[in-house]
Amino acid sequence: MRILIAAPSHQTVTAVEIVARAIWPGATFVLLPRNARASVPQQSIAAVQCDLCVLDMLGLGWSRWSIENEEQLNILLAGRSAILLLPPGNSGNWPDADGSVNQWGRIA
Repeated sequence: MRILIAAPSHQTVTAVEIVARAIWPGATFVLLPRNARASVPQQSIAAVQCDLCVLDMLGLGWSRWSIENEEQLNILLAGRSAILLLPPGNSGNWPDADGSVNQWGRIA
């Protein structure tokens, strides 16, 4: 299992790695640094080859749902499965998104 982690804080990366290794002991990780802008970060070949993405939506600058942010999310995912780490509180309205750009599942 190859896991792409897009999270700017070392603490978040460490927490994701600990949880992922408990589930997938042989997992390898690729870190995706944040852009200065809230645009889709450039991905390396190793990043594109990951099976799962764990994305810190606040850290990517996509804390609030919008059509533009959802489109950028779908570009970044390119059809891959993802775990989205949402901001506290109302979660930036991501759980209420209708998936108009792409249907994505939720854990209720």
